[in-house]
Amino acid sequence: MVADAISFADHHAYPDSAIEEIERAAAESQAEAVLVTGKDRVKLQGRLRPPLYELPLTAEPEPAFWAWFAERLGEIAARHAGAPR
Repeated sequence: MVADAISFADHHAYPDSAIEEIERAAAESQAEAVLVTGKDRVKLQGRLRPPLYELPLTAEPEPAFWAWFAERLGEIAARHAGAPR
């Protein structure tokens, strides 16, 4: 069960004040562990009393992205095909 949630900006540096905030929230909610992304786990490992559990995340672009990307690559290739070497 998720007891609480704290959000920080992407690429957060986790100063001591953030560590204190996480630990205070974990203690108040009687959390058994803190759930984080892999990117944050490396920043927090060994800095918190509760154990860290990693939530694996993957990103899968929508099919429309791949169509757009192929079109852009085609445009780039066409521009470079006529460029002098």
